[in-house]
Amino acid sequence: MGDSDEAAKLTAPAPSPRRGTFHAAHNKWYVWKVSTQIAIRLEANELAAIDAEVSAGRARNRTEAIRRSITYLDRFRAYRDELKLLEAIKSGGEKLYPDLEDFNPPVIWG
Repeated sequence: MGDSDEAAKLTAPAPSPRRGTFHAAHNKWYVWKVSTQIAIRLEANELAAIDAEVSAGRARNRTEAIRRSITYLDRFRAYRDELKLLEAIKSGGEKLYPDLEDFNPPVIWG
């Protein structure tokens, strides 16, 4: 049994006799898995952009729209980091894709 299990036992509320074992397990999960709530201030146009995502059906609610936006930002950060790495390799005189240097696929015009 790990330290997190012990801490969960200490902080999780005692299960209600009416609720059964599912709720006891859920309470333990809730203590450690629930996300952190934050409050932010948005300009009217930013909130309108979030609401537009919800209205268009691309997100079920504002929370999902914001989470998707954070996912896009995280993906963009990963791409930017990869680009920096590729630029460093190229500036060092190395070939970016040496395995593909001799690759000449046939051009098929249909």
